[in-house]
Amino acid sequence: MKIASPTTTARPLTTTNLTVNANQDPPGLDTGIDLTSGSNLTITASGEASYDPGSTQDCSTTGLTNPDGQRLLTDGTVCSPDNDPSAVLPSSPVGELIAQIGSSGWFAVGSSDGLNVVTSGRLFLLYNDDSGLYGNNTGSYQVTVTTSTSSALTVTAVYTRDGNGNVQNTFAPGATIQYVVNVNNSSGNSMNITLHYQAYGPNNNFIFDSTFTATIPQGASGWYVQGTVPNNAPAGTYTMRVHVQDQNNTQNQDTKEGGQFTVKTSTSSALTVQKVWTADSYNNAWTAFAPGDPIHYRVQVKNTKSTTVTATFTFGATGPQKIFSWSGSKSVASGTHTITSASNVPTTAPAGSYTLTVTVTYNGVSSSGKSQFTVATRIYGVGNYGGKFVILSNIDTSGRYNEPPDLAHVNYCGPAASQELISAWTSNVPGLETLATEEKTNQGKTGTYMSDMVVPINNAIGRNYYSVHHASSQGDFSNMIGGDILNNHHPLITGINTKGNGYTLKGWDHSANHIITIYGFDFRSPSVGYIYYYETASKLAGETEGPGPKSQDYKEFYSLVTLLPVQLSAT
Repeated sequence: MKIASPTTTARPLTTTNLTVNANQDPPGLDTGIDLTSGSNLTITASGEASYDPGSTQDCSTTGLTNPDGQRLLTDGTVCSPDNDPSAVLPSSPVGELIAQIGSSGWFAVGSSDGLNVVTSGRLFLLYNDDSGLYGNNTGSYQVTVTTSTSSALTVTAVYTRDGNGNVQNTFAPGATIQYVVNVNNSSGNSMNITLHYQAYGPNNNFIFDSTFTATIPQGASGWYVQGTVPNNAPAGTYTMRVHVQDQNNTQNQDTKEGGQFTVKTSTSSALTVQKVWTADSYNNAWTAFAPGDPIHYRVQVKNTKSTTVTATFTFGATGPQKIFSWSGSKSVASGTHTITSASNVPTTAPAGSYTLTVTVTYNGVSSSGKSQFTVATRIYGVGNYGGKFVILSNIDTSGRYNEPPDLAHVNYCGPAASQELISAWTSNVPGLETLATEEKTNQGKTGTYMSDMVVPINNAIGRNYYSVHHASSQGDFSNMIGGDILNNHHPLITGINTKGNGYTLKGWDHSANHIITIYGFDFRSPSVGYIYYYETASKLAGETEGPGPKSQDYKEFYSLVTLLPVQLSAT
């Protein structure tokens, strides 16, 4: 398993040895070296030179200097420097080695300096002195100039991920591992490159070595190669090494080591993620949400041990922005279990596609899963009940309270809807004719006024619960529906016209004032809501499909309600 480490080519270096004479006037020594912005420059210098023929036995008279501009005596004593405001570089002492790139201005070098070149141009070297006093200078400095051209291809990060693309740094033998490198191409063009990935650990054991080629765009990009941790990989800490190189220009290359990860062999994963999904507030699987909606993030895990284990669960939901993050410990009994993290979609969440990622870590080994969901702005009014869904089960939808299919009962939607409503409260439902009499159906008019239905209904349920209301908006109507059905677990009655505003009530082909009982709603989807109601009208009354439980698009339904906006509700 041990693999020899490959040899990588360093960026090309150019070394030039030069002599800088102290008596050379500005602009000094033309090195013949042209530098480009972004290249690396190193200058080292040694030797002794003099700007004054005075005695080198006394600090008050010596003009002997080294490249740092220190004055020297022949016995090696270092004297204070001599600063001259008329020198070529007044901020440096006389005798210091200075340099200039193009016309960018002089800078101090001394005995050693290294820098990244920011201005392109020819390199000049000079003994610092008053520009009119070079004639009596003696001696020289021996200078070595080393340059390396900067690479347009650089490695910015190396790290590891699991097989699902989640960042991870702990693995078990046999686990899928992705070796990732982020590179930056500053050449301004796409580049054909070679990528050499390696991973090595204890005793220089290499557990991965792979090379492949790619065409990368300009700018930043990420690349990965997937492998498997060998079954016999020793436990311990491992390091990634990635070398990248332009196939057409060897000066564009870089190597980076890092991305340390751990291989643990003491235990295999006893806890694994089976599936990940989102749900509504009732834990029904659901993938379409609006800002502000309740959302449940769920993960199913399997514990193969016979005992309860404690693991770290990490939930994250990310899309156009991160909208949820939670991490903490949970105990998981033996077998398969579902863990839920309840939240709400932030009211500021941007519309778009989001990814839920759940990672479970036990004994240093992680397992994860992902699922997708969407966030969109809701296009209909839901009041305070966005994201909610409920259908009452206590109402009688067997058909026993349908309007009789004869001409005498074609306008009995009021007492029939009352029977449906009352059936959710009590099994002692008054007869159709009894309610028709009490509600004054067809007495001096056609059909039933909803205001005449309040007392008979409240008497039948034994409570002064219902009263007449008029929804002022779709949101107001939604609050009536949600308050009665979700909060109080009771149905409500609404007036409605069967055809108008470009819509028709399901099963109708003509316009008629009508009364129906609502017993459910679904306001989860941002794009369409649904109302669940019971239709009591017979085909003879004009309902072409016949009576029974039905549902309709809430936008269409409410538009028809606005044509007869009367409700019997508690809210």
